[in-house]
Amino acid sequence: MEPQRHNIYENLKTKEFAQKEYKEQCIEYINKRIDSLIQIRRTYMDINKEEFYSELIDELKESYDVLCETERTLTISWKV
Repeated sequence: MEPQRHNIYENLKTKEFAQKEYKEQCIEYINKRIDSLIQIRRTYMDINKEEFYSELIDELKESYDVLCETERTLTISWKV
């Protein structure tokens, strides 16, 4: 009887898992930044668009006031 071969890739995370985790971490990061800015009484945030996925940028643009947008940066506001 031949010994069982250990599959070295069995613990490799799937592409789908990585994509889901990446999206969740991006949202968590944005939320933490908003919280920290609110604590220091800021009402806007600059976002490097290249660091986040396009659907999240679109959602931010729909949900917040856009103060400025360039090719690389988005500035959103929640000022009352």
